[in-house]
Amino acid sequence: MNVLIKRNGPGSRHRLVLPAISSSNKCETVRILQYHKQSAAGRNFSGKITVRGRGAGNFRNLKLVDFRRLIWNVPGIVRGFIYDPKRSAQLALISYNNGLICYQLAMEGMKKGDIIECKMPYLSGAENSLIDNNINNNNNNINNTHNVGSTYPLISIPTGIWISVIESQPGKGGILCRSAGAFATIIKKDFKLGLAILLMRSGIYKGVPLNGLATIGQVSNVEHKNQVLGKAGVSRWNGIRPTVRGVAKKSR
Repeated sequence: MNVLIKRNGPGSRHRLVLPAISSSNKCETVRILQYHKQSAAGRNFSGKITVRGRGAGNFRNLKLVDFRRLIWNVPGIVRGFIYDPKRSAQLALISYNNGLICYQLAMEGMKKGDIIECKMPYLSGAENSLIDNNINNNNNNINNTHNVGSTYPLISIPTGIWISVIESQPGKGGILCRSAGAFATIIKKDFKLGLAILLMRSGIYKGVPLNGLATIGQVSNVEHKNQVLGKAGVSRWNGIRPTVRGVAKKSR
């Protein structure tokens, strides 16, 4: 939940911020999984400003996030959570049994010490024939409470479960439902077309391939939308400069 800062200054009187990650759940930064990207400040390759109102801001070290889920059928343990300045959601540090580590988007309800895994994602030709035969997907029921953060092909996930980090094209990586609090619901599966019909939070329906991957659960940091910056300086920290309305400018 959001925290109201109890100060009398005009910049923080009505400010609402998210609570920091507790020291017991926070993990140390892995330097090989972070990088620094120089801000373009709204300029193109020739140095001309193409987007006004951008520039400055705090120094940011960004994290490398595994959206393609490249480690299959290997159990991993959640070592802790960390903040990424590029994203509204928190990241979870996953340590796998084969010695590899990576960052993934943390899901709501995920805890330190949880075991997650990514099942073999892409269906072979023999398995694709099962789709044409209208297989009963209830054989691979997934318990939503014990598998939050695990990744499965959409064909193995029962309808009605919240999912996120969804692949629109198999092998391309999860590109749908990645912001804080985002999720989609599987409404039905069309085995003839090989599509899963998803209900997005916006109310629209979207069809994605059944052999694509999706993660069980809702993306963490649900209260992010309720933040109140409180003062203009917070926007400057984020690299957003003041914007002048067009009607207030002198016509030329």
